[in-house]
This record gives sequence, C-alpha cells and structure tokens, in this order.
Amino acid sequence: MNQDQILAEKCYQGEALGDELVVDVHTHIGPWPAFPVADSGSAQSLLRQMDLLGIDYALVSPHVAVGPDWQEGNHQDYEAHQQYPQRLLVYFTPNPRYRWEEIAVEIERWRNAGVRVEFKLHPGLHGYACTDAKCYPIYEYANEHNLPILSHVWNSEKIDGEHPMRALAQRYPNVAFIHAHADSDWETMATLTEAATGHENTYLDICGSVMYYGLLAELVRRIGAEHVLFGTDTPFVDGRAQVGRILTSRLSDEQERLIMGLNAEVFDLPQR
Repeated sequence: MNQDQILAEKCYQGEALGDELVVDVHTHIGPWPAFPVADSGSAQSLLRQMDLLGIDYALVSPHVAVGPDWQEGNHQDYEAHQQYPQRLLVYFTPNPRYRWEEIAVEIERWRNAGVRVEFKLHPGLHGYACTDAKCYPIYEYANEHNLPILSHVWNSEKIDGEHPMRALAQRYPNVAFIHAHADSDWETMATLTEAATGHENTYLDICGSVMYYGLLAELVRRIGAEHVLFGTDTPFVDGRAQVGRILTSRLSDEQERLIMGLNAEVFDLPQR
C-alpha cells in the first residue's frame, strides 16, 4: 500500500484512528435553542463521538458561553474538564462587553485551579468587533502567557490596510490566532489564506457543514498544512463527515497527520 493511502484506507474500512494523534479544536456542549442537539449536547455524548472516531482530545466551549451567559458557560466548561481532564480541554470564553476586571477574576479562578486558559471568542453573537478597545486586554493577556485564541471570525475594518487577523498577529507575536470555519466557501478561503500567509502564529480551523470539492486541498496548497487545524463543530455537525473529508482528500498522509493533530501543539495537551 502507498504510504499516502494508509489513513484513507482506515477511513474506507471504518476504523477509528486510535494509533494517530487526533485533536478536535472546535467543539461545543449543551443545548442550542434554534438547532436540534442530540442528548442535549452532553459531555458524555461528545466523548462517545470522540471514541468512535479515535479523537484523543477535544477543545470545548459551551453554547451558553458564546450565547447569553459567558460566566455560566465557563462554569459548565470547567465542570466538563473536571469530569474528563485527560480528554476534554476547555476554552475560556469571555464576553469583552463586560469589564476586563470581571473577566480577569474568572480567569484567575481557572488558573488557581490549575486549568490553562485557552481563549474562544464569538464577536458575532456577543456583538463586538475584534478591534474594539475592550478586546485588547484579552490579547495582551494571551500574549503575556503565550495562549491561543480561536475566534468564530476576526471581524472589523482593516488595521493599517491589513486584515484584522494578520494585523493582530503582527502586534501580538506570542498568540496563536486561529480563525474558525476558514474554508466555508471559496471567497472566504481566499481571503483568509492571504491574511494568514507569512505569519507563523496564524492558523485556519476548517470545521463546518459545507464541504466544497477540492477546497481543502487548495487551502493547504496556499497556506501549507502546518497552519491548518481539524475541528468538527460537534454537536452541530457529525464529526464523521469532517474526518472522512480530510482522510479521503488529495492530501498526503503527512499533511493529514499535521491537520488532524500534530499542529495542535499550540494547545496545552496532556501526555498521551
């Protein structure tokens, strides 16, 4: 068998990727009012899907955190991590419309409990632009502590003529800036690969429900597999579709391994 067909063959045979490092950088837990979520999006249901596919770790943000109550959401996230500390890793999801002093108190609670803070932002649902002054304490904190930030979008006007993600990556070199849903369509992919190219601390998360033929291979050609991260958007999307899409793509096994898990070293992964 060709070395570049090993992972595809596992997919065709329906085998879990148990002997590979697989990190899902984009998942949620909890119900969502406008979308049917199986088993109320419980942590246990997420673990079942992970085991089915051979996913070692998942980065989690509760729906309520990106929606109406960031404090309750972060409490739920902490509880999920306490239940499954070796499998469920957690995003701290702040709402920058609240004062930084309030956010900082919650962050310190996590740090005092030994939980690393990895940030998730959702500007659309929380109603701000990523260049609002209220966001800068978060970026400064992440830069000081070498923390990644996954954002649903990096949305605002350009900064000094640059895409916001590109400009922020230049300003805060110790932060891994990750744009979610980066290949949802050809135009989005083109914009974001241009914004991310040339910066070691920029990454594109490819989770989503729309999967155009050939789009993933083109994204990798433009930016390099080293800057692409695997995510499923569970429980919105069945993770099997995303895994199958990657493993049966035109990419090499080496590129697929980078995307599926090796690039996720930007997060604080437990020892396997």
